[in-house]
Amino acid sequence: MSFTIPPLPGERLLTPREVARRADCHITAIYKFINDGKLAAVTVADRLLIAESEAERFIREWPSGNRGVSARWREYRAWKASRGAGKPAGAAP
Repeated sequence: MSFTIPPLPGERLLTPREVARRADCHITAIYKFINDGKLAAVTVADRLLIAESEAERFIREWPSGNRGVSARWREYRAWKASRGAGKPAGAAP
């Protein structure tokens, strides 16, 4: 069965695949961190989802040998903050 979870008020939820893409790592690493309790996730309708703030915390704290990854995410967060300034959570762009 496949369906789309409707947008919920509050924080955006990401799939482990989206978090892996943002963290520039393999999806199995994300599942390992979830199983080890280093990354909080919830199950909604039999789908594992991660809050966007939790994903950003994980990426920020995740030890990476590639310092460029951290710089890229710092720039992304600054861009996202400037884009969303003054908008309530969940507002249409």
